[in-house]
Amino acid sequence: MTTFFSALNTTLLMFTFLLAGYFLKKKELLPASADTVLSRLENMVFVPALVINTFMARFTLENLSLKWPYIALSLIVAAVTLPLSYLIGRLLGGDEAEERVYRYSTMIPNFSFFGIPLVRGTLGEEALFSYLIFCIPMYVICYSIGTVWLIPSEKGAKMSLKSFCNPICISLLIGIVLGLIGLPLPGFLGTALGQAADCMGPVAMLLTGFVVAGYGIRRLLSNRKVYIMAALRLLAIPMVLTAVLRIFVKDPELLLYVLCFLAMPLGLNTIVIPAAYGGDTSTGASCALISSTLAVITIPVLFLLFGF
Repeated sequence: MTTFFSALNTTLLMFTFLLAGYFLKKKELLPASADTVLSRLENMVFVPALVINTFMARFTLENLSLKWPYIALSLIVAAVTLPLSYLIGRLLGGDEAEERVYRYSTMIPNFSFFGIPLVRGTLGEEALFSYLIFCIPMYVICYSIGTVWLIPSEKGAKMSLKSFCNPICISLLIGIVLGLIGLPLPGFLGTALGQAADCMGPVAMLLTGFVVAGYGIRRLLSNRKVYIMAALRLLAIPMVLTAVLRIFVKDPELLLYVLCFLAMPLGLNTIVIPAAYGGDTSTGASCALISSTLAVITIPVLFLLFGF
């Protein structure tokens, strides 16, 4: 019950920032380009700062030797959800762009912008390190095949090494190197990283609310397929996979991070990436609004259901 109420408090806090972003957009208190600024701050400053800060403090050979099962289990989850994503995308999708959104949403939840502040706020800094270790393969998938899925096919998207030259992947590498060599940073720089990391969660939810407010609420709530997708992403997939893995995985802590990943809502990449290439973003916006709202209840309930 302690984790339940902690998760409920964290999700409600995050939803409060989402509402703030929504009203800032609706009341035109920020310029229309604010979503671009917030997105760049998240991807170029706040998330990299949090990743570096976490990994440089905890990524040691000793911890790596203990955490390799996290990466192995993450790969197993990816292997299961990949074919499932094609099936659900085909069943729910109308045109090709919509099918790609549902395919991406099945395999890759909002494990970063929503998941990181949730784990950090609910379980603490040590748990965040374990969660990020689990998420390493998912970052690779997100910035390779996931990105290609969301770019309109007429743009001829292809996977390449350039896909991984982004601030988040680079910050992972920097954090890993700093952790392995154990080189301490100057005090002011460590403080700067810590304070920037603290901005990650609130700004992510402000961005979500700001983006959603750019669409008509009635239009976003009218897509019935999104409710099916949200039910699959928020309840069916995490419940079934966690229950099955519970038979084979006896480490409750590891199962907790699996559940944290699987239970996250649908993410913003289904808006941000298609928009950058002139694609349709309405389905992605519906997914973000409906799933982020429902996640306030479903995430704490799943923690309670599985006894965490």
